[in-house]
Amino acid sequence: MSRSKTTYLAVKYRRIQSHVGALRAVVALQHTLLVIVWNMLHDGVAYDALGVDHFDKTNSERAKKRLQRRMVSL
Repeated sequence: MSRSKTTYLAVKYRRIQSHVGALRAVVALQHTLLVIVWNMLHDGVAYDALGVDHFDKTNSERAKKRLQRRMVSL
């Protein structure tokens, strides 16, 4: 699972890495992991992965526009 490309954190890394580069994406992901761990310890809950399609669900209009642009470019 740690090297899986189909997790929320892997997708988040690739999204950030495409804009700011690999090193900054790693630091951003470390921050995300710290926030996740803090919330787990503070609230006393288990980790619940958001899923690969989390970003598409939260902003479906943006996903539609992105896919339409991709179709036109193909």
